[in-house]
Amino acid sequence: MFAAALVLSLPPLSQAVDQGAGQPDAILKAIEAKLQPILKTLELSPTSDYKKSDLIIGYRTQKLMVHVIKFSGEITPELREETGPSYQGFILNIRLQPARELNALKMPATMQKPYWQTYMNVSQIKETEKKVLWSLSYGSRTDEKLLAKIRDVMEGLSK
Repeated sequence: MFAAALVLSLPPLSQAVDQGAGQPDAILKAIEAKLQPILKTLELSPTSDYKKSDLIIGYRTQKLMVHVIKFSGEITPELREETGPSYQGFILNIRLQPARELNALKMPATMQKPYWQTYMNVSQIKETEKKVLWSLSYGSRTDEKLLAKIRDVMEGLSK
């Protein structure tokens, strides 16, 4: 009940103000709050991590040793440790950017990794000069309804 009141009392994303150096951006905090009703339904508590202009939400993640796959398709012999979603998990990466910043890929895009898929898109934050580049990585058995709800929230930021 308390969390629902908190979500309703947040200002619209267009009215969120920067909290200053060292503090999570208010727009990212507001996005996390919009996701809370979905995240609260999960069996295990997801993690949230703020880094500069990024928010990373992880659920059922694990560390894996993976070969680097170059854009040319070449698979390198070297392994590197990477955190990814387990077969039932997800990682949502949200990066706040200036609206005019260009990104390398045409969006939306889906990338296939050896152990998971990643759906990527951009959402313009209405009534602001900001956008979010976001990616949703998920395992082979992650609940499709859960993924759809997360996508709806993220894509709804532009509406």
